[in-house]
Amino acid sequence: MINIFRLSCFLFIAVLFNGCSETEIIVPKAGEIISDRVVLIEDFTGVKCPNCPNAAREITSLMGRYPKNVVAVAYHTEFLGSPITEPAEYKSKYDFRTTDGEALEGQMGFYLGKPAVSLDRKIYNPLEDYILTSTAVLGNIENELRSIPKAKITINNTYDFNTRKLIANITIDPVVQTSGEFRIHALVTESDILDSQEDNIIFVKEYQHNHVFRQMLTELAGDPIGLTLTPGSQIKRTYEFTLPPENGWWVAKNCQVVAFISDLSQKTYSVGAIVQAAEHHVID
Repeated sequence: MINIFRLSCFLFIAVLFNGCSETEIIVPKAGEIISDRVVLIEDFTGVKCPNCPNAAREITSLMGRYPKNVVAVAYHTEFLGSPITEPAEYKSKYDFRTTDGEALEGQMGFYLGKPAVSLDRKIYNPLEDYILTSTAVLGNIENELRSIPKAKITINNTYDFNTRKLIANITIDPVVQTSGEFRIHALVTESDILDSQEDNIIFVKEYQHNHVFRQMLTELAGDPIGLTLTPGSQIKRTYEFTLPPENGWWVAKNCQVVAFISDLSQKTYSVGAIVQAAEHHVID
């Protein structure tokens, strides 16, 4: 039997994201928060999810409000994520689903519907799981940005236009002495992919899909980097990946490397809370 509270949360979220007009969000005045903290928003979405574009627009709004403090990744998974086949004129060109995205969705825990949004892989209300409303995301982003970052992440990418080989050099500079069970995660996303999407009550043939998860560079669970973060002790990792041939997508200039640190000592389900994130274009 579905928990009545969970069902109520889902119905509230469905109403919040439904409709042709965007949900109004109240944002703080520009310059109100200055922080080195970078948060990660993970959006579980799908091309057959009519309410998901509203969530994507709100994420874009948050990234505009905090351009140096918010990184986003959009995972297209099986639920409402299979390619559009009907109407025929809106047939999908691409299949955004990935094995790793599907596995991560399973690890992140139960949710009742899409869009499902995670902020730093934390559960702020134990009864909400990873489904957060736009208001909850905004409030918790502000709280996270007011916290002291445990580390700084720097990404330097080199890309060979002939071979399409990407080399991502990631440097972690701990800021405060911290104990935990830390892992580094790195992946490739791609933006500006034009393809069909259900958007509220209409289909959009050339919808702009952004922050689409494309490829893990580390293990999905992350690569261990130790039990302590110690200021003055840099941690460096290098990852290599050859981008597939460009065919409407896998456009190198539209791809980004995302890196983040998780702490399994702050585990929820089988994933650790994220303590810092970063993003850098494949091509500067």
